[in-house]
Amino acid sequence: MLERSPSRLTHLSMHFIPLTSNELLRLFLCVPLVTTLEVEEPKEKYTSESDVSLVLKSLVASCSSDCMEDHGGEAEVDMDNDEEAPTNGQCLLPCLKDLRLVIRPCTTILLELVRSRWRPSLLIAESSSGIGDNIANEVCVCLQKISIRCLGEDGEGMLEDLQERLKEFKQDGMSVEVSLS
Repeated sequence: MLERSPSRLTHLSMHFIPLTSNELLRLFLCVPLVTTLEVEEPKEKYTSESDVSLVLKSLVASCSSDCMEDHGGEAEVDMDNDEEAPTNGQCLLPCLKDLRLVIRPCTTILLELVRSRWRPSLLIAESSSGIGDNIANEVCVCLQKISIRCLGEDGEGMLEDLQERLKEFKQDGMSVEVSLS
């Protein structure tokens, strides 16, 4: 239904909706005007791979996903395990300014996402190798606010680690909130 008509949706909430990477990609391509995204992981662990990690990985701006390959020992989410739907370097949810998460520890991919969405036009300028690179691709707007509520037994340790790692963005003007759920 979203694919058939242009969507003016600006606020999207996702609460444990298991999607394949292709389905998630199609969803995000259909709602380019989303400025606020809420993603909530279920409080109970389940055996399948986290759809939250898939969401975070898909939102990493393309210019930094090539630059940062190390995932710090965390499981890397395979975005190509089902039928591929190419983005051609397009930024998914390019208007995203406010990201609200209720998640278990996934610090590395979360930091990669924040870094790629913080002043993305500067990242593109730094990584461009030639004239005209990325000009045809839509540039993501700057992420202005991130709110993270930590779940699980490791929540308190994650809380301190995230606060420390996100300090540079907060000092640079991003609104950062990290708390226990």
